[in-house]
Amino acid sequence: MENVNKLKTVELGSHPFYPGGAIAIKEDTDVERPVALLPFPVGKHERETEKQRQYARLLAAAPEILEKLENLMTAVGVLDDYLLKDSYPDAVLAHADAKDLLERLK
Repeated sequence: MENVNKLKTVELGSHPFYPGGAIAIKEDTDVERPVALLPFPVGKHERETEKQRQYARLLAAAPEILEKLENLMTAVGVLDDYLLKDSYPDAVLAHADAKDLLERLK
């Protein structure tokens, strides 16, 4: 994927639509363009609030995860051609699954 900037999370206090607060996912650039907003649960239940923080971190990490997956696919693709075919069938299947995922994300 081209032109996908790194992202960051920013916890917001009270928000007009989310009085319990929210987590903003923004581009990690000077402009900080907003990408998504995840509201905290009403009442800020501790477990559910932490779950929202985990989802926000996962979403914010997506561009970096995609980049690392692309790099890994390149490296494993070379191994697949020469070493893995008969010896490591599970690795070959995992490589095929990851390749399919990358194609759907593009």
